[in-house]
Amino acid sequence: GLQYVFERPFLKLSEQFLQRYTGEFWGGVVEGQPLFPVNVSVAGKGLLSFNDGQQSFQLQAENETSFYWKGANITATFTGTDKFVFNSQGTLFYFQRVNPQQ
Repeated sequence: GLQYVFERPFLKLSEQFLQRYTGEFWGGVVEGQPLFPVNVSVAGKGLLSFNDGQQSFQLQAENETSFYWKGANITATFTGTDKFVFNSQGTLFYFQRVNPQQ
């Protein structure tokens, strides 16, 4: 019952709006570690899909720049359209778009 008390909002942003966040990003945990790719795509109204080639996460929009996986401590927060921070249970991954948008 408490999950409903602490439930986050689910903002159904348009697929057209979410397109600004799509593309190929590279990132990792700390400097000096190998970087890896993540593809971000629209998965529906208010939904972005993050795929690293092995697993895929569909995150819901909490607001125009923050996305979360319902029921888990997994979030993605965009700092502009070309960068985001992916938080997986407290481990932060920093990503940069491969070909920044003009």
